[in-house]
Amino acid sequence: MFNMGYFRVISIMLKRDLLGIRKAFWGNLINVFSWVIITVGIKIYVLPYFGVSNTYGSFVLIGAIASVANMDIMHRMMIFANDITTERQDINYDLLLPIPSKLVFVERALFLSIAGFVVSMLVLPVGKFLFWNHINLGAVSWFRFVSILILINILFSYFAIYIASKISGLHSMVKVWMRVIFPLWFLGGFEFSWFALKDMAPNFAYLDLCNPYIYATEGLRSAVFGPAEYIPFWICFCVLALFTFFIGWCALINLTRKLDAV
Repeated sequence: MFNMGYFRVISIMLKRDLLGIRKAFWGNLINVFSWVIITVGIKIYVLPYFGVSNTYGSFVLIGAIASVANMDIMHRMMIFANDITTERQDINYDLLLPIPSKLVFVERALFLSIAGFVVSMLVLPVGKFLFWNHINLGAVSWFRFVSILILINILFSYFAIYIASKISGLHSMVKVWMRVIFPLWFLGGFEFSWFALKDMAPNFAYLDLCNPYIYATEGLRSAVFGPAEYIPFWICFCVLALFTFFIGWCALINLTRKLDAV
């Protein structure tokens, strides 16, 4: 049975960590405005001159939701990774608290997921505000959208914790970003759908199904636009849940070993 004392400690830790999100809200909003204006604005106003459909901007906007969550969480991951590989000041303090070490790491993943969720939730209203007539939300299922966005942020958070458990220094962070995070994100459907990839390169498309990022973008677009041109929502949701369980388990085991925690 879950110890209620553990719950209170985790709640206090989350409250402490989330204070930074509240203080940084306006800065995060400016970051989202910048990202959406540049990435989506180019697709809406420039690429049509090269024959790209006018609806491509709204397509990319939904992919930007997962992208913003990924960038925010991975940025915070680098701060966490730097702490556990150098002075270990913050993590050592938390490991002295009266809770099992694995719950310390779970709290950190919860914090990352909440931080990512807050930022990524800003993308859709900001995009609609900036490009009102170009963004059609008539078919969106808000229940599916919010549900899968929560799951995506939890997955990215545990993935970030897992990466942090493998990083040994700043040079290692750069290599992981260039060799792991960027390829997974760029091949994860930010600028294309899985079915479009399947039409052009079917063998590579089936290989890309091993990439959890493709289920994140496809699931979001299925929730917003309907499932006709995307991987069905519940397939994406279930696969993401399996990835979350597996990666989360590996992250907790690796961090426990790395920090020699009990």
